[in-house]
Amino acid sequence: MGEELPFFAHLEAQRKSTRWLKLLEGIMKNTMATVLQACVQTRIEDGKCYMGFIDTRPSLKKWG
Repeated sequence: MGEELPFFAHLEAQRKSTRWLKLLEGIMKNTMATVLQACVQTRIEDGKCYMGFIDTRPSLKKWG
């Protein structure tokens, strides 16, 4: 799809690859959570029917 999303934090090199991967995971989660939160807030402010979207997807109802 060609989309890129820059991280909101810098990822430093680590001696242990497992430590680096854990840091990468955390940065990815935080970046995605921040972007998702901003997206939802924008949709709410724009008057989009977010809950209508949730209602059309039964698997998401437990989160909505």
